[in-house]
Amino acid sequence: MKKYRVMVPIVAACYVEVEAENEKEAIACALNSEELSLENVEEWEGLEAIVTGNVVYTYNHTAWAEELENLTFGGHDGRRMGQ
Repeated sequence: MKKYRVMVPIVAACYVEVEAENEKEAIACALNSEELSLENVEEWEGLEAIVTGNVVYTYNHTAWAEELENLTFGGHDGRRMGQ
């Protein structure tokens, strides 16, 4: 049997709490936060491909922000609810 070194692309999500004036600023702050690290990854998945053509094989493909007092998750697909 042969041995192989395999590269598996992964998609991960890290939830970061920041203070900001709006969602766009909150995302910018989170992208520059020290909390954005491998130690704080809360979910991840390995995929054979992340994108093929115009098909994205994961729901964690776009950063989003929501005020903490309005925080409700819409299930496993990661979409926000209540807006």
